[in-house]
Amino acid sequence: MKRTPGPWTYQGPSPGKSNMDDGGDYAIVAAGYIIGEAVSKVARETFAPAEANARLMAAAPDLLAAIKLIVDAKHNGELQVFYSAWELDIDGEELYRQLEETYRNVAGDG
Repeated sequence: MKRTPGPWTYQGPSPGKSNMDDGGDYAIVAAGYIIGEAVSKVARETFAPAEANARLMAAAPDLLAAIKLIVDAKHNGELQVFYSAWELDIDGEELYRQLEETYRNVAGDG
């Protein structure tokens, strides 16, 4: 599955242009082109956290790359998890399974 390569950034917020457009939207941008949008007003009186959503969307290529590093390292037997001062109550295999499933779904290998 092809996708727009990173890096992605976000720009905004947009100014309101009329009584029908409150502004506050953010554009997701790659290579100078708008590839997505985080909309602020999602219904008549309902607003979404557009900037937070835009930051998350713009981070998608980096997040996918990080997941791929973990999945590949585990697959190649190179993944070692060390716990130091922090006591973590997680199931490492379940965490890996979720990361692998997420990667395969996003990459189109699922």
